[in-house]
Amino acid sequence: MPSSNSRKSAESSRYTASRPQTGSSTVGSDQPRFSQVFTGHHLDDDQSHYQKEHGQALGEERLGELQSFPLDDLEYGHDGVFQNNSVEDLVENREGITNKHDVEAPRAIKRSSMPVKDPDLVTWEGPDDPANPKNWSKGRRWGATLVVSSFTFISPVSSSLVAPAISTISQEFNITNAVEQQMVLSVFILAYALGPLFLGPFSEIYGRVPIFGIFLLQETYPPKILHAKAKKLRKQTGRMSLHTEFEHPERSLANTLQRALVRPFRLLGTQPIVQVLALYMAYIYGLTYLLLSTFPRLWTERYHESIGIGGLNYISLALGFFVATQICGPASDMIYRRLKARNGDVGKPEFRIPILLPGSVLIPIGLFIYGWTAQYHVHWIAPNIGTFIFSAGTIMGFQAIQTYIVDAYTTYAASAIGAVTVLRSLAGFGFPLFAPYMYDALDDGWGNSLLGFLAIGIGLPAPVLLWLYGQKLRERSPFAAG
Repeated sequence: MPSSNSRKSAESSRYTASRPQTGSSTVGSDQPRFSQVFTGHHLDDDQSHYQKEHGQALGEERLGELQSFPLDDLEYGHDGVFQNNSVEDLVENREGITNKHDVEAPRAIKRSSMPVKDPDLVTWEGPDDPANPKNWSKGRRWGATLVVSSFTFISPVSSSLVAPAISTISQEFNITNAVEQQMVLSVFILAYALGPLFLGPFSEIYGRVPIFGIFLLQETYPPKILHAKAKKLRKQTGRMSLHTEFEHPERSLANTLQRALVRPFRLLGTQPIVQVLALYMAYIYGLTYLLLSTFPRLWTERYHESIGIGGLNYISLALGFFVATQICGPASDMIYRRLKARNGDVGKPEFRIPILLPGSVLIPIGLFIYGWTAQYHVHWIAPNIGTFIFSAGTIMGFQAIQTYIVDAYTTYAASAIGAVTVLRSLAGFGFPLFAPYMYDALDDGWGNSLLGFLAIGIGLPAPVLLWLYGQKLRERSPFAAG
């Protein structure tokens, strides 16, 4: 394994030289250019760089060296040629965390001071190029945010909208089996486990907007934008050799799909951090949908409310989610900044963990209040207080887990999140299926208490263990930022 000074992450080693002052989109002047961007993976987790078909532009003496490696080696990276740049400078540093263990980092480095130019490379028109989504105006960014937020609002609403009407749907379609009745709701969640594994790779090839079909959005995926730019320039100039750094012969949907399908399960099978957090997130996600699916039974059978009035009790869940989201985000950032300042201004993923502790405490408290107040038919506001506390703790757990994973698995964040998403979606599908039998056997009080005790057993140790041993686990991991 190379030393920390010779490792480079793909995020920090995508170098291109300054662009000619003429504003041309290709390099045609005598200004030195970097001949190749290091192969590897971005934070989008599925993008490799390769310049096999441009050997003439790179020089015959370098042709064999640059095109002789197979596709499998693209995931480990190869050396490039630099102009006045030291390899030691190319080390990933995210909030002060040096990535010493990048399993897909380049291997042994060959250095060359020979300036090699690629006159056919199409890239951004400098750091302030308005076509780059990072340079969009604030209004344009807010517009995109609102559209995406609307879409993310529709998704969970759609998954839970049928919950109050499960009994009516069951009567309409003569569904008598309790498991099949619950499946009317939970089968929607099963698609969450499968969809990202396939749609993610599609978006790497065809862009974000065509895949998601949101016509109000403009494309934000750089490889797709630059590909369209290169295509337009080839048509205008007739220079078919024009290309982007993202284009290579082996980049295909099949190869991208294969990597995207394998890596999340590889992380889930080998990384203790991912395993612990995936298990806890799966549990609280499953509890959320268990609660959603059993709400109608509580309000219509025990509190004798109509389906319409009983549906109003979902407001308590929504309020818990909303309030905790507004408090948790700023509080997490504040805690992170303070802990970073105490640590010599060096950040660590473990500084995201403190906000997970109150969340793991609120979840069982909410379940106990909800279960026993419903058991003794206390005023309707009491179970709603319990569900408000539960949902607040749930969203705190979600946010803390996701931010920790992104910080801990920088280059492989998308795959790590994908691994967690698969497991939590399976739990969201499975938990509601056993809920009717559990409540029939234990009733609301002990049924929710059982869930609360399990939440304590799984949730409380997680933040403590990650705080104490998270860094050591990351240092031993070939995927995590050390």
